[in-house]
Amino acid sequence: TGIALTSMQYINPTDPATWARINRTRIDAGLLYEGFDTKDGHISRYLSSMNFAGAMMAIPISTADGIVLGAGFTPYSNVDYNLVTTGSYQSGTDQFDYTLRHVGSGSLGQAELGLSWGPAEIWSVGASLNYVFGSVDNAMTMATTQTSIATGVGTETTNMHGLMGNVGLVYSGFGGILRPLSIGVTATTQSVFHATRDKTFQYSGGAQSATAYDTLQLGEGNITVPVALGVGLAWTAGERLVFAADYRAQAWGKSDFLGSTPVGIRNSQMVGAGFERAGSRDASASFLDHLTFRLGFNYNQTYYEIKGVPINEWLGTAGFSMLISGDTRLNFAAEYGARGKLTNDLVKENVFRFTMSITLGEAWFVRPEED
Repeated sequence: TGIALTSMQYINPTDPATWARINRTRIDAGLLYEGFDTKDGHISRYLSSMNFAGAMMAIPISTADGIVLGAGFTPYSNVDYNLVTTGSYQSGTDQFDYTLRHVGSGSLGQAELGLSWGPAEIWSVGASLNYVFGSVDNAMTMATTQTSIATGVGTETTNMHGLMGNVGLVYSGFGGILRPLSIGVTATTQSVFHATRDKTFQYSGGAQSATAYDTLQLGEGNITVPVALGVGLAWTAGERLVFAADYRAQAWGKSDFLGSTPVGIRNSQMVGAGFERAGSRDASASFLDHLTFRLGFNYNQTYYEIKGVPINEWLGTAGFSMLISGDTRLNFAAEYGARGKLTNDLVKENVFRFTMSITLGEAWFVRPEED
C-alpha cells in the first residue's frame, strides 16, 4: 500500500503527491532477494536471485509549500526463468533424443524525476517523468548425445526504451469521524517503448570444426504499455497506528506488442491492505517499543492467463524498521505467497522475497543563525 500514505520519513515511489510532507533531504536504497519454488506436479525447481531494489532521493525546496524534488532509479520489470524440456526426432534416416533448455534474463529499469506541491495540510499533488530502458534475452539451447549433430544456442535480444508519466493527488480534508482519513489517486500514462530485436545463433560440435556464429536482425517496432490507475485510503488511528488499503488496475488487454496483443494477456487488478505501528518517541521506552512494525496482505489478478486458466497470486507481508542514529533507519521486509495452479499441466509457484533498505535523513540548505 502507499497511494494515500504521506510521510516525513520515507520516499514513496508509488505516488509523487505523498512527497509533499518530507521536511529534510532523504535518501533510500535497498537490496531485494527473490526465490521461486516451482512445481508442475512431477518435479520442482527453486530459482533465486539477489538484485538492487533501487535508490531514491528527495530534496525539500520549500517545506511551507510542500515543494519537494524527487529523483532516483528503480526496477520496472525483470525476466528470470530457466527450464528444460526433452523430445525425440525421427526421420527416414535419422533418429535421436534431444534436450532443450530455455533461459530468460534481463531487466528494465526506470529513471524518475518528479516534483510535489502541497501548500495546505489537507491536500497535495505531484507528478513525475520516468524514462524506462533495458534489454531482455530469451535463449534456447539444443543438445543431444549424437556427436554427429551440432549443439545450437539461439538468443533473441530485445532492447527497449520509452517515457511514461505519473501523476497523483492526496486529500485529507474530511471532517467529523472521517477527519483522520486520507484518500489518494494516481495514474500512469500510456507509454510507447521503442524496441529493436536481433537473434544470435551459435553452433559447435557435429560436423563443425570450429564454433560458428550468425546474427539475424529481426527489425524494429513499438510496445504500447496501457494506462494504470490506482486509488488508496489511509486511516490514522492515533499517533502511532496507521491502516491503509490500495486498489490498482491496468488495461493490459489493450496492450500492443510489436503490432499485436499476445495471446493470454488480460487486464490486471490488485487489492492490498495493511497497517503500521510506529515506534515510540519516548527515550525511556524499550528496544521493541522503539521499532516500527508493519503487516499486510494483497491479492493480485495478474495480467496473463495460460491455456484459458487465469493466473492469480496472493502475498502476505511483514516488516520492521529500526532507528540507527539521528534520522537514519534500517528497514526489513519479508513476503511469502503463491501463484498459479497445477490444473491443465500448469505450474504452481511459492514466492519468497526479502528486502533490506536504508533510509538516510539530513537537513540541507539550512541558513545559519546570524550573531
